[in-house]
Amino acid sequence: MIYSLVIALDATKDLVHMDEIRHGLFVMAMLDLQNDPHSRGTEIGGDGVRVHRAMKLGGLGTILYIVDEDTRRVEVTEVIWTG
Repeated sequence: MIYSLVIALDATKDLVHMDEIRHGLFVMAMLDLQNDPHSRGTEIGGDGVRVHRAMKLGGLGTILYIVDEDTRRVEVTEVIWTG
């Protein structure tokens, strides 16, 4: 089942700092998250229904996101670029 995907307004400010490689990784990650958000990333918290996860993009950055099983929604809350 496909999850809906939302990028929080606060996370969009980090997207302007993407070069071509980061952009490609981010787009592929978004496609993966819609299909199976639990197989990507590491669980870092939550309350059972809303699970907080972090997905590393190689050594280039990390995407923080929340998976809500009630609404079948993935919300990207922060994108952290390294370097």
